[in-house]
Amino acid sequence: MAETRRKPAPSAVPDSSAQRKAGSSPTLRDLARTVGVSRTTISLALRHHPRIPEETRLRVSAAAEKIGYRPDPKVSRLMTYLRLRRRAPASEIIAVINNFPQRAPWTTNTHLRAVHDSILARAPSLGFAVEDFWLAERGMTPARLSGILRARGIEGMVLLSFPHFTPTLEINWADFACAAIGHSLALPLHRVSSHQYRDLTTALKELAAAGYTRPGLALNPDVDQRVEHYYVAAYLLAQSRRPPVARMTPLLFTGGRDQFVRWFERERPDVILLSQPPPAREDVETWLRAMGRRCPRDVGLVLLDLPHAGSTASGIRQPYGEIAAAAVDLVAAQISRGERGLPALPQIINLEGAWRPGDTTRRRAD
Repeated sequence: MAETRRKPAPSAVPDSSAQRKAGSSPTLRDLARTVGVSRTTISLALRHHPRIPEETRLRVSAAAEKIGYRPDPKVSRLMTYLRLRRRAPASEIIAVINNFPQRAPWTTNTHLRAVHDSILARAPSLGFAVEDFWLAERGMTPARLSGILRARGIEGMVLLSFPHFTPTLEINWADFACAAIGHSLALPLHRVSSHQYRDLTTALKELAAAGYTRPGLALNPDVDQRVEHYYVAAYLLAQSRRPPVARMTPLLFTGGRDQFVRWFERERPDVILLSQPPPAREDVETWLRAMGRRCPRDVGLVLLDLPHAGSTASGIRQPYGEIAAAAVDLVAAQISRGERGLPALPQIINLEGAWRPGDTTRRRAD
């Protein structure tokens, strides 16, 4: 009697290693054969595309782990390039979300002009057109904006820094690939920002090298929130270093001349670091003159956020163009990978500014 051989029962995740040559790495085709789906489904599942059910994505992930599949980074870059090249610029749009009181604040604000110009330059190089949307427009709400973008088939958005600290925004985030510029919108978004902590540290080092020994920090509470307290954190940490910065209380500016004068007379700084107004440089110089002090002869001034044109002050020039380009890159990458919604682990990219000497500080004698 002939012996009957039983076929082994298939495992929950079949192993296709026997179908591959010894020593070769598993391919996308091997993974598709293992799971029993198309290569397109495998590719979308590995990019967490919303069209692929969670159960399928988990099966693909388990199978990839079992057979040791690893994507080829060169192939991944090529496929990303091809996907972006196939996009029609007229139909693939990145929305620029502006919540300033003005429809086009970049026409008067040099910082926002650098940001907006950079977005307009970067997006087409990745295959996207750009369209501006104004949240402060009459009748516009976050919910209505979500509906407009969905109806237009717009999947990505870059959120400009907000004019004031904003805890939340009721947009249907699950529909969009997003990146914020700065920290003014306090949601768990991918974001690109100036590295305010490093910027203030750089300014303090430059001032120490110039002979200043009593730097004072003055900024308003809204700015303090919008930069997640990084300026204050760097300033307070510097006071604990050896040799320390003089122990001086930062001025969180909420009033006018009287508040500034009381702080100045109490702390006696020999140089003042300012961020975005208030207090404005012009006001501070006026108040100092009224007290019989001149800048930079008696007191230096440093702007932590130098205007991108027309300023001769000493301070930090923040890389707004590079920040905006990086935000576009984040959105384009999410669209390419099929990622939407608020991320579980937001990416935060901080770019350092550069010190620019000017006529509001001077080198002290040794």
